[in-house]
Amino acid sequence: MNEQRIPRRVGAPPRICRYSHPHAKDRIVPTLLLMLALMFAGLTAAFPAQAITALSRQVVVIDVESRDVLWQKNSTEQMTPSSMTKVMTAYLVFSALNRGEVSLSTEFVVSERAARRGGSTMLLPAGRKVTVHDLLRGLIVASGNDAAITLAEGLAGSEERFAVLMNQTAAALGMKNTNFVNASGWPEPGHVSTALDMTQLGLRLISDHWGYYEYFTASAITYRGSTFRNRNPILGKLGVDGIKTGRTQDGGYGVMLSAAADDGRRVLVVLNGAKNEADRKMDAENLIDWALTHFDNHSLFAAGQVIAYAPVWLGTTSHIPLVAKVEVRMTIPVQAYRSLRAQLSYNSPIPAPIQRGQEVGSLIVTGPGIKPHEVPVLAGASVDSVGRLERVSTGIRYIVFGLPE
Repeated sequence: MNEQRIPRRVGAPPRICRYSHPHAKDRIVPTLLLMLALMFAGLTAAFPAQAITALSRQVVVIDVESRDVLWQKNSTEQMTPSSMTKVMTAYLVFSALNRGEVSLSTEFVVSERAARRGGSTMLLPAGRKVTVHDLLRGLIVASGNDAAITLAEGLAGSEERFAVLMNQTAAALGMKNTNFVNASGWPEPGHVSTALDMTQLGLRLISDHWGYYEYFTASAITYRGSTFRNRNPILGKLGVDGIKTGRTQDGGYGVMLSAAADDGRRVLVVLNGAKNEADRKMDAENLIDWALTHFDNHSLFAAGQVIAYAPVWLGTTSHIPLVAKVEVRMTIPVQAYRSLRAQLSYNSPIPAPIQRGQEVGSLIVTGPGIKPHEVPVLAGASVDSVGRLERVSTGIRYIVFGLPE
């Protein structure tokens, strides 16, 4: 906002005030500066965030809690999701379990179509009855195409009808550039997604179905005497505890990874288009290590915390507290606190009457390499308007002496 000059008349429109750390000199600023100094002084760091690269064609690295994208490469480019598609199939099964439509002990019959499907399978013969529990294990750990089709047919009657449900769910989750044709990720025309869309799916899997997440942590399963090993290249390393690999000729080598640091902070990585397993593994290790060691999550302001005090125009009190509407919590490079800026912007003075909780401005936190984070600022108290006589006398004082501090 540009500063506006106030015409000299009663009831004039308020000027625009932008208070910014660290150079603003208004008398309200020291309160904000002191809060920031005390808050950021407590942050410790070992080294600044460094640049990262990847051989994979499409990449997204995101913090699960803040949803801040830490790095991306061709994130909205159309790609073949391959067996990462099975994450959506699992999501729909978990949703059906939560709704009580099926249970883990429910049995589905393997069809001829499912049994004939090639690629990675859990060796299911046609006609066998398999529990949802075992099918989920085979879907996620063995990456069984036969398990994916059997689940799809069991839940929707056919894989085609299941694909309709997949796309409806994708749209509801905000996956704007995704179209699923089948439940397994088998390469077919029109079966496409993006790294950013698959990241959204991974985030919702974690937030909506954490109770089933243990399926993704298994390094191997044994089913009817056959052992199937998880293809995740770094499962159990660097805090990685899921989620799903994928590989087709069109899509290349890909993986959706989730990892947690010792303090519980969790990141999600989606990469695709690696040329071989070695490149996929190297990218996975580098991206996870970078995301967990070069960033931290920090609460800068609590919801309802007083940020500053603003002058009131024609009110029964001269100032009101300004408070953050929501918690200001950000993922930042480990040394970025040294250059963080918190800018408070609002129309000053704020004209009465004012209701507590009324939105009156915004707080914007910025820093090098950090996407600006803006939150609404609310009035922390209610203020009534002064009476008519007081309004007249205030107007006269304003004409003679100018706007009070």
